[in-house]
Amino acid sequence: MPYINVEAEAWVDLDDFETEDLIDELKRRKASTRTKWAGPSGNELVQELYMARHVRKQDYEYLLDQLIHTVLGKIV
Repeated sequence: MPYINVEAEAWVDLDDFETEDLIDELKRRKASTRTKWAGPSGNELVQELYMARHVRKQDYEYLLDQLIHTVLGKIV
């Protein structure tokens, strides 16, 4: 049977959820609220942002969100 991989983006307002429900969901997924960011470093993201914006002329909003998360530790 063939498989198809699909990526989707969903925009939700976290204010629509109760804090306890969000914590329960993280626990259900066995995620920790204190895990260290394992993604690219800030320097790598800045270089990738530059390439996306000035060289490839592509959308870089996702990379910018990653950079904000890496530097500030906040999900935007």
